Amino acid sequence: MAYATLDDLLAYASADELTQLTGYDVFEPDADIVAAILDDASAEVDSYLPGGVTVPEGSKAVRRVCCFLTLFHLYARSSQLVPSEARQQQFDRANQWLFELAMGTVTP
Repeated sequence: MAYATLDDLLAYASADELTQLTGYDVFEPDADIVAAILDDASAEVDSYLPGGVTVPEGSKAVRRVCCFLTLFHLYARSSQLVPSEARQQQFDRANQWLFELAMGTVTP
């Protein structure tokens, strides 16, 4: 189960940006592509969880990290679009948080 939804992602990116990243000749984000990348990002978060640690339902920190990872991975699948410096910084912060999660210095 994904830690974030398309609606959550829309808090961090515009529908136009998501449409560019997922749509081919369409006028809205491709929900199936977004859902697949959200699932991948959620699995990535899970891979950093120390043994026995679970994510509390509704964790805002995990939802935010999942969204940042998803946005970056959506850019990575595009051969024509490049993430902005701000998107790169979000991805870097998300990875730093995941490292801290693995080390036990932050909690989900």
